[in-house]
Amino acid sequence: MMDAEDIHEFHYEDGHHRKTYRVSFIPVETLEYEYVVEAESEDDAYDAAEEQLQEAIGWDAAKDFQLNDLEEQTS
Repeated sequence: MMDAEDIHEFHYEDGHHRKTYRVSFIPVETLEYEYVVEAESEDDAYDAAEEQLQEAIGWDAAKDFQLNDLEEQTS
């Protein structure tokens, strides 16, 4: 919630009062990238998927992502 000092009242000649509000938005859903890779181990799978992520969105942007889930596919 904003403090009282964050709100400024403006009085216009027509008598209307306007206030200043700070409004921020966040995504409704979390952005997630998912890759299916073939590898000999979970570590190799992580490395292969991370490389694909870096190629897709760029190395610098990929640094902002962390591992969410890693599981072996059985079928």
